[in-house]
Amino acid sequence: MNKIFFSQRIDYFESRSEIREGIDVKFVELILDFGYFPIGISHTIIKRNKNCKILKTIIDELNPSAIILTGGQNIGEFAERDFFEFKLIEIAIEHKIPLIGICRGAQVVNAYFGGTLVKIENHVKAKHKISGKMESEVVCFHNNGIKILGKNLIETFQSSDKNIEGFEHEIYPITGLMWHPERNTPLSSSMLKYLSERLVNKH
Repeated sequence: MNKIFFSQRIDYFESRSEIREGIDVKFVELILDFGYFPIGISHTIIKRNKNCKILKTIIDELNPSAIILTGGQNIGEFAERDFFEFKLIEIAIEHKIPLIGICRGAQVVNAYFGGTLVKIENHVKAKHKISGKMESEVVCFHNNGIKILGKNLIETFQSSDKNIEGFEHEIYPITGLMWHPERNTPLSSSMLKYLSERLVNKH
């Protein structure tokens, strides 16, 4: 079975002095629905190995079909997660692995290519109609919007209030989605088709 690596949110529980990583099970179910085997990958791998040799070895050995940068939290809240996901983007480019950034993940991709963010309203726990490569109603959980797209990123979706809700890289098989597809299940046929195509390296 083809494998998808996914990053995870980080939470600090002060009462227990614990740092935990986790993911909404809906996200795991979504990957399974696409016919892939989901593998969560921990930022701690590069916390112990800053040159990322171990991470690159894992990628080489397990050969994932795609990488997904998940949502949860804002850029800058956990510098180690930011660094880790930047490295995942570098490795995806180097190995020509399709990568999709979801919500925060899309913001990380945009930042990696030099884009900027801006605070927006009415996009947390909100439904929006999007248009572009398809039309759909999506569920958003982000209070940061894209102000300027990074180098070689092209807008693919826009919300009804004129915010960028999706983009693709002109050269690499990299996609950014500001909404949460795992919260749109069951997926519409058009969204299912779009996401399925973006998980395949056509470059």
